[in-house]
Amino acid sequence: IGLPTMRSFAQTVAAESVAPIIRHAPVTTATIEEELSVWAVVEDESPIVSINLFYRALGQSQYQIVPMGRADGHQYKAAIPLTQDSLKGKGVEYYMKGVDHFGNEGFDGTQAIPYFIEVREKVRISEPVYKNKWFWMGFLIGAITGGYSFYEQYEDLKEPNPQ
Repeated sequence: IGLPTMRSFAQTVAAESVAPIIRHAPVTTATIEEELSVWAVVEDESPIVSINLFYRALGQSQYQIVPMGRADGHQYKAAIPLTQDSLKGKGVEYYMKGVDHFGNEGFDGTQAIPYFIEVREKVRISEPVYKNKWFWMGFLIGAITGGYSFYEQYEDLKEPNPQ
């Protein structure tokens, strides 16, 4: 066996024993009734077989599994639906697991130590401000008094008319 063959064999053995590396910017807050996207970069020496996002509402014991789809190159994406029914608590816990061609498993977060997302209520405005009569009353009063005050100041700045 020659040196190039040994190097190739060593690289293959190394690839067979190295788990996928998953990196992402943890999501810390989200708004209820919206879909939350989680992005990750996954790298490995061998082909990736699967990347899954595991999530659960705070206080629940079972995780839901969402397959992460390849978005571009090494980037993967999955969405967590944040519905009122699925969120008994005020947050979501999640982690990711990747498996390569040789069955090696890589994690970002774990079932025991997941990432946490604080889920906030969506702020609802009952009606646009311009539909409120008090908005227009204030606007008109401000326009009248502000306009009058400006006019007085303008007249005071004028030079007297020499005649």
